[in-house]
Amino acid sequence: MSGEKRAQSIEETYTIGFVARELGISPSTIRYYEREGFLEPFFTEGGTRRYTRQNIERLIMLRRLREDLGVNLAGAEVILEMRQKMEQMQEEMNHFVEEIIRQVRQHLKRMEKQFQKPITPSSPRTIIPIDDTKST
Repeated sequence: MSGEKRAQSIEETYTIGFVARELGISPSTIRYYEREGFLEPFFTEGGTRRYTRQNIERLIMLRRLREDLGVNLAGAEVILEMRQKMEQMQEEMNHFVEEIIRQVRQHLKRMEKQFQKPITPSSPRTIIPIDDTKST
């Protein structure tokens, strides 16, 4: 068991019974998905399974794929992995954009110092469309 999983607060997790009742599935189904590698619950010092909000969201998605869309377990695994990769890519993109914004702000500050006055955006320009349908 990793320290990261042990460090998780018990208040942020839920018992298998609670999750089963909330989702309307049996605890054995939850344990089956765990054995198949779809879930990684947090274990208490006493060895009790505890499930995070992310585990619950994953179970909801898995159930939707299986029951509503008729996707088999292999297909659901591929879809869930792709979804996780997309979320990671989105997080990386967010960090990239934040870094670009930080660099642009630094550049603007350097330019302000260089010219010794604040740089402010110019007022927005208005484009007036020309109506070519009228003849003069």
